[in-house]
Amino acid sequence: MSVKHSLLIILALSLFRPGNSIGRRTRARRALSPELMSDDDSEDSDYTEKVHRKPPRRFPSKTLEPENLKSTHQGSINEVFDNLKAVEVDELHDKELEKLKSEEFDELMSKKYEELHDKELQDLKTKEYEELLRKETEDSKSKELEDLKTKGLERLKSKKLEDLKSEESESSKTEESDRPKYIKSSVKLDRVTEMMSEYLSKNTVDSKKFCKYDLESCMVFINAYTERCLNGDCFTLDNAPVVALPNGLKINLPFLNQYAFALGVFEDSGAWQKSKFYNLYRKIKNRIYRSEERTIESFNSKMTRINFGKTNFGNDFNRMILTEVLYKATLHYLAYLADSPLAKFMNKWKLMRFFFRLRQTSWLTRAAKNVAKSKTLEIGMRDLQMVIDSYLLYLKVSGVVEPERLTISYSKLVKHSIMKVLGTKVVSALMSDYILTMPPLLSDFCKNGSSDKQPLEKNTVPYASVNCRDMVTDYLERCQDGNCITLDNRTLLDGKDYLNVDLPDLDQVNVAVTIFVNSRAHKNLILDFIFRRKSRITQDQFIDRVYNENLKVLKFNNRDHEMLGRYLYYDTLYFKIRSLKNRIKLFFSKKIETQLRSFLEPLVKSNPVRINKVKLGLIFAAYRNYLFENNFSKDRDKLISFVQVCHEVFMSFTDGNFVGGKKKKKSKHLEQEEGTPEEVEFDYERENNRMYENEGFGLDSTVQTKSHNKPTKLEDTEEFMEDEY
Repeated sequence: MSVKHSLLIILALSLFRPGNSIGRRTRARRALSPELMSDDDSEDSDYTEKVHRKPPRRFPSKTLEPENLKSTHQGSINEVFDNLKAVEVDELHDKELEKLKSEEFDELMSKKYEELHDKELQDLKTKEYEELLRKETEDSKSKELEDLKTKGLERLKSKKLEDLKSEESESSKTEESDRPKYIKSSVKLDRVTEMMSEYLSKNTVDSKKFCKYDLESCMVFINAYTERCLNGDCFTLDNAPVVALPNGLKINLPFLNQYAFALGVFEDSGAWQKSKFYNLYRKIKNRIYRSEERTIESFNSKMTRINFGKTNFGNDFNRMILTEVLYKATLHYLAYLADSPLAKFMNKWKLMRFFFRLRQTSWLTRAAKNVAKSKTLEIGMRDLQMVIDSYLLYLKVSGVVEPERLTISYSKLVKHSIMKVLGTKVVSALMSDYILTMPPLLSDFCKNGSSDKQPLEKNTVPYASVNCRDMVTDYLERCQDGNCITLDNRTLLDGKDYLNVDLPDLDQVNVAVTIFVNSRAHKNLILDFIFRRKSRITQDQFIDRVYNENLKVLKFNNRDHEMLGRYLYYDTLYFKIRSLKNRIKLFFSKKIETQLRSFLEPLVKSNPVRINKVKLGLIFAAYRNYLFENNFSKDRDKLISFVQVCHEVFMSFTDGNFVGGKKKKKSKHLEQEEGTPEEVEFDYERENNRMYENEGFGLDSTVQTKSHNKPTKLEDTEEFMEDEY
């Protein structure tokens, strides 16, 4: 067999070797599309290739010797070697393609894996972050609750719950129609709230400078306000109990340290526009464009409206009026101290406080009247004084209000502004205020003549104070409660007499008139003009008010009895007021006769009084002795002349001297005949003694009156009394 035939056999075997050409095609196809090859196929193929791969056949070295190559068949050998080289090149090319495809696939798979891994990491991080935030908030809330419990806020919460329960129980009992309506405006994020909350979120405010006493509880309230303001509610304040009276009156007012903190934030955040020169222009502009004002007045009014609208008062109008007036007065005073640079000087100098009172009186009075409107406050002066004392203590204890004298003066102004809402009881309130500030002594009104070392003067009326101290004490207690107009009455004659009338107790009349003249209820033209005072009355108006108030209780048997009782009651009050006037005032005032006639004419009209003249004489004699019993008038002559004028004026309105509404004129030939028997017919002293004889007292030593059981000696009075007026 020749070399040529052997080479051809080797080529044929190499070409038809199993898996050679097919394997190449499949490997090329799989390299171009790696998706067709699964992981299992690739592993199996690699394994089979490694196992079934046979080592290449090596020809004997003899055939490749140069000697043999130099044969005649040199061209065919060269062709075989070229084919072998081409096969090796194809295999190398296929391997390089496979490597490139596998590297690209690995890169793509690695990128996708990295993206998925990053997403999963981000999701895990967000979940962990949310869990951490939730745990931190829960931990912070639990810590705050523990701090609140340790700092004693459970007591405050229990008190608030009790107050809310009591208010709900009271409101449930009342009808819905009678409840006062208040506008409960929802808190909206306005410009002021945005500026204040933004300032608190960016800056840290030193809240310790607003807490002078009780630092722990003060910081708790300020932190609570800070959280509310950051959440969009900068106008809500926490209330503190200030007044709790035995009669059930409770008043809650804002926590002053919290309001001072809110006012500081309102100023530092720039929400407070302090420029006063443009106030008028800004007000006009705000009204035209309906924009929000950023003044301290608008801030206080909105805060009062929001906080006051959250409370329910039911039908308790007294509590409602007092709470709103004190709430507005408190915010106004703290804002004034923060804005006014003259507050320190007003606290030092009394003259500066005078101008302070001028400015604040009008504002407080207007605020109280706007709150009450048509309603009147019904409260006793003792209760009102207790409310003002608690209010003054509330201002001092907080530590926010420093000027002490100015605070005391302001609390008095608040009290007087509340008194303006009392309606017709303003006079009584001013009189009781005088009693509470300057308590009178009983010795000033009840002087015992027997205990005095100095002897009585010749022209004075002796008196003996029997029940004076008891009567004066009763009146002062009643006046302190706010009723200074009502007087106790006593009878003039025997209770069985049909013409027996009730007259005021002279000791109480003396006390009432004295307190009225010295109090601020008495009208003063100069001071009333300067301070713009109203509801002040004159002396004549005072006796008219006392007369009308006390005559409502009295009952009369008939018309004549009513005319006599009203007339004598008015005469008693008029005589006391007239005795206080000096000579100059008496010169310009009306005469006694004209004043009494002007009083009787509208009562009697055209129907005369039908009472016997003798009976009238006895009644006026008893009236004279009634005026002699105490220190009602020190001058005997004035008292006797006054009673004489009273008797003459009333006689002119009787049946015999009254025709057609005018006094009857006597003819000249009858004047002497009618005049002589009248002078002889009636003797005051004789009829007076006869009256006491009929009553069973006797003429020897003493005469006993109806109101006072202490006897009075007639011997003392007879020495100084004439037979006729």
